[in-house]
Amino acid sequence: MGIDHHRCLRHAWPLATLGLLLSGMAQAAASGGCAGSADCFDSAQGHWYKGNTHAHALMMLRGIVPHGDSGPVRVATWYRDHGYDFAAITDHNRFTDPSSPELRALQSSRFLLIPGVEVTSDYRFAGATQDGERAVHTTALNVRETPSPEFTNTPSREILRAHIERTAAAGGVTIVNHPNYHDEIGAADLLGLPGVRLLEVWNGEVEAHNDGGRDGISTERTWDTLLTAGMRVYGVAADDAHYFRLPDFTTHYRGTFTLPGSAWVMVNAPALTPTAIVGALTAGRFYATTGVILSEVRYDRRHYHVAVDWPATEAALASPFVTEASRTLPAGEPQGLTIEFIGRGGQVLRSVRDGTAEIEVEPSDGYVRARVTLIAVLKTRLDDAPTPRRFTAWTQPVLTSEGPPHT
Repeated sequence: MGIDHHRCLRHAWPLATLGLLLSGMAQAAASGGCAGSADCFDSAQGHWYKGNTHAHALMMLRGIVPHGDSGPVRVATWYRDHGYDFAAITDHNRFTDPSSPELRALQSSRFLLIPGVEVTSDYRFAGATQDGERAVHTTALNVRETPSPEFTNTPSREILRAHIERTAAAGGVTIVNHPNYHDEIGAADLLGLPGVRLLEVWNGEVEAHNDGGRDGISTERTWDTLLTAGMRVYGVAADDAHYFRLPDFTTHYRGTFTLPGSAWVMVNAPALTPTAIVGALTAGRFYATTGVILSEVRYDRRHYHVAVDWPATEAALASPFVTEASRTLPAGEPQGLTIEFIGRGGQVLRSVRDGTAEIEVEPSDGYVRARVTLIAVLKTRLDDAPTPRRFTAWTQPVLTSEGPPHT
């Protein structure tokens, strides 16, 4: 079972009994036991699909400043050729139609483009009312057209409310993007807001400040605040790539360019279609990652189980797009893999130094999710010597009691 730093399974289940119980859970899931339940999931039911929900093609800001460096065909081709099953091109207030002839030619039963827009209520971008220095960005995923980004200098919460409503009217779902960008979106802006279901807990943009903005609050801590309040919110990771032509990846680390491949989602869905993928995202049947790949995720309101796919993780870390975007750590950081189960208030309920872990869920936990962290000492082109680097996967929460305040 590994080393338990915080608590053991809180009832002394005999191993044979526990094995039968977990086997029964899997059989129930396979026969539809999880059908229709937001708090029951077994990854054996569907297929894993790798995808990115946030990326940009070239556009000109105010007609003179280039933003990005590649057209939609090059962007889509990069994801297709680097092992992604799906991607979305989400330009600022500009709709990219995946059914256009040039983009349709890139798609097949093995690669899908999902329509999207980054709805950008930001005084610097065309399409938005130039009123006040707001910088509220959301992804409108699987929309038919561009939702209006117009805004007045109202609070971020009200702009977010408008984004969610306009995106729904355009047939799509909203992802709240990089909340710490310009310190624009905090937990207070999201608490109790209808339609908040997907939140970027990790974004590859160089100014996303995932680990904390000026207030020091990380995007993951914001997520835990919402979950603790009983909101059903799922965590997304995306690279938010803008630059696909650069031969020298090290420019990313000079704080200049945002490159592809640093983070993505693994979605468990019955088929590779926009309806199936977006449906799985909104149902929380996925995990977010910066390099750790999982072989199993299953949970209900009684148990939570996670297992790492070591060969797939090693393959992911063989990519310079992944390793060179990872967070470097001071020498002496403990190496290896840790699976943490996290509950109410961001509390670590159990920590296991192993590739497989499980926990018994209790109502007092409020919710349970898993964070899987690998610290590996690697030599990349950026390092003079092997350097500790951090890679993380975040699974989705199971809410541990009926009738949460905000669903």
